[in-house]
Amino acid sequence: MKIPLNMNGEPVAGPDRLHRLAALTTAIAGARRGDWNSKRELLRMFHPLLGTLAEKRTSDPAEAARLVKAGEEGVVRAARRFPKDSAPDHFEVFALKYIEKRMDAGPGGWLSRLFGRA
Repeated sequence: MKIPLNMNGEPVAGPDRLHRLAALTTAIAGARRGDWNSKRELLRMFHPLLGTLAEKRTSDPAEAARLVKAGEEGVVRAARRFPKDSAPDHFEVFALKYIEKRMDAGPGGWLSRLFGRA
């Protein structure tokens, strides 16, 4: 997970960061069990990242919404496959592979455009 910055551009440390990591750990564990509330919380945490990745791939709002939905599937899949003994702050990097794979695989994705299936 990225270290958030305060208004001065300095990293936020202390209880706020620990609270975010605890919430991420709980959300990953719940999503692994199939808890809908945990999945929704995990997707809420990753929505800014999904939006940014979708905007980099297209400027069409409808296509961006489809890419965000595909990215959400990638986040849930990554939560199921995330090693239990790994630190939760490594989850964002771990999930990025699954998110990008889902975004690029669907209709209109990078791979389908490359091979002319769009």
